Amino acid sequence: MEGRMSAPSLQKPARMAFANQLRAVAALMVVWLHLGVHYWTGAGFAAATLGFSAAPAQTHVPFWASLSHVFGSATRVDFGALGVAVFFLISGFVIPLSLRELKPARFLLARAIRIFPTYIACFSLLLLAWWLVRTMGWGPGRPEVSLRDILAQAFLVGDVFATAPLDLVSWTLQIEIKFYLLSALIATSLVSGTLTGVYVLAVLALLASGLHRWAAFNEALTASIGANAPFVFKQLFVQAGFVIYIFFGYVFLLYYEARITLTKAAVHIAALFLLSIAIEWLCEVPTGVLKSVAWNQLLAIGVFYAALRWCPKFGNARALDFLARISFPLYLVHLTIGWGSLVLLRHAGVNSALSLLAALALSLLFAWLLHLTVEVPSMRLNEWMKRKDAGATRSAP
Repeated sequence: MEGRMSAPSLQKPARMAFANQLRAVAALMVVWLHLGVHYWTGAGFAAATLGFSAAPAQTHVPFWASLSHVFGSATRVDFGALGVAVFFLISGFVIPLSLRELKPARFLLARAIRIFPTYIACFSLLLLAWWLVRTMGWGPGRPEVSLRDILAQAFLVGDVFATAPLDLVSWTLQIEIKFYLLSALIATSLVSGTLTGVYVLAVLALLASGLHRWAAFNEALTASIGANAPFVFKQLFVQAGFVIYIFFGYVFLLYYEARITLTKAAVHIAALFLLSIAIEWLCEVPTGVLKSVAWNQLLAIGVFYAALRWCPKFGNARALDFLARISFPLYLVHLTIGWGSLVLLRHAGVNSALSLLAALALSLLFAWLLHLTVEVPSMRLNEWMKRKDAGATRSAP
């Protein structure tokens, strides 16, 4: 009873403000890692990713990148992994709410409308950047890729078809899509407020993830499907561990709505966390990577709980609300626009601080334009379809 009484306010505006504010913070963490740290410690990789022939000469690492690197090394905090983990928890928190309003098939259609137009637009910018770099003589651009690879990337099924990834951000969307599909599969359990479906998925994923160590299983996959089948299945099993982690957000939702106590929520998260780590271990994820991922996921759980408890008390913040609205296109374009801007500005002799500020500003500008021209129309289409469905339901005899 005490756990239920101490649960946060259940008002929907507070919930949405909390999710939006945290989404903005997560986006900032990812963008800062890539533009404020990774570029300055690995400019050659950034240039090669966009097809430039060479990175500008780097005489020193700016103080902000050095401080961030030292802080990350000392605390083992990876802002990118932390930000992505927070994004995953937000998805687990809010997506089940959509299943209460939509049937599974309609839910999946709404998710597709929400994800693919914006992603394809941002991916097209990356293709344009490769072409522009080659046309302007700045470098070789991206090596030629087949139409099959481009289509697989555009529709986020490259992992299923064993094609090489063409960007550095789609891996999280591939995991999100698996989460949507599995959420639709266990919609009855999620809508009823139980964790039965989540545990069934976790146990099945645990059993399946161990199969790749069985030589006979891999031989059977190769014989029946093809030589790439064992690799594809292993990737799917690795993704399963992350999908289970996303469902931690659903556990937080049950606590937030006072369906379970804080103690029960902690027990469920601990149990599911062990299952998710066991899945990754069975998939032979390198020990160092596994430790880093687990540590940053634990930190994300702490950040999420702190935001859940205290963000609603501060109300809306305009800057965070704006960043939250453009967070999806910002996540998708900040490498293309941000890294591209940094390479060109540094070649032009612009100093480090101004280059970083310009790259951040241009990334925000492009994200905002994509939000207005692609993301908002997609959301409006979903709202129109929802109203149409509601009208059809009311008029039905």
